[in-house]
Amino acid sequence: MEPFASIVIPAFNAESFLPVALRSALSAAAGGGVVEIIVVDDGSTDGTAALAERFLSDGAVRYKVVRQENAGPSAARNTGWNAASGDWIQFLDADDGLESRKIAVQGIEAETVGPDIACIYSTWMREERGRSLAVDPCIDVDPTLSLLRDENFLPVGACLFRREWLRRVRGFDERLRLIEDVDLELRLAMSGGRFHKAGSIDPLFTYKFREGSLSRLSWHAFMEGCERNARLAQDYWARSEGAIDGERRKLLLAIYENVLRIFSTTDRQGFARVQARVRELWPDFVPSNANVRRLSRLVGMRNAYRLRECFRTARGLT
Repeated sequence: MEPFASIVIPAFNAESFLPVALRSALSAAAGGGVVEIIVVDDGSTDGTAALAERFLSDGAVRYKVVRQENAGPSAARNTGWNAASGDWIQFLDADDGLESRKIAVQGIEAETVGPDIACIYSTWMREERGRSLAVDPCIDVDPTLSLLRDENFLPVGACLFRREWLRRVRGFDERLRLIEDVDLELRLAMSGGRFHKAGSIDPLFTYKFREGSLSRLSWHAFMEGCERNARLAQDYWARSEGAIDGERRKLLLAIYENVLRIFSTTDRQGFARVQARVRELWPDFVPSNANVRRLSRLVGMRNAYRLRECFRTARGLT
């Protein structure tokens, strides 16, 4: 297989776990199709860059180690794909891993798909607290709707992105540090980019949930990202088609209600903002939970959600 893909690894203070990602990148490169491996050291204060140099200098694949001041994962990924020479980009976070045949399997599809295909994806593996779960997403004819569904979450490492499409949407939004992957994929879909699934019986990518990850450190910020992506889709549908109903409205309301639940205890202004969004979609909206619905009539919606969250916290629920 002729080289066609660049592997981009953003890394920040990753010295302790980067070797796993580098080994998997070298293993995938040995399967063919890889132009180069690019590690972007995002202002690390440990030996991340030196370790990457040692690992990659012993391999048979071309590589670059790019150093920059700390600017976050979105900026580091943008630095990497802008420095790449491959037509397709494989992103790999420093604590994740590629199966050795991942790029080769998806590369077979890359050779035949049309120029409107912005992303090729496959089944992936989620690892958390010693447990593994295979995830088999399906992005269908309504990609914006599909990408918002939890069961279709596509970590960027599960994908190959066509570099031309990354250029069209200007890559990742560098202001974002959480759920920036979904934001990118939504913007690709809204710009006309299509998503193509490369079949595989086994997962081709492993996504590791670490206790110290950004999403774990700030649940409120994570929910802000969920709201932001839902708002992006809502505004897109409103511009392009006017009325939002059916499955689209149902999904947006489910996302917003989950955000309302968290914001009720953490963000008064955010709660009011999301509540206004909900009323745009459905003026007669009432909470789906019967207890919250009844309490809302007595103490208002925000206080009803707050009381439920306090009760759940007291019982050790999430």
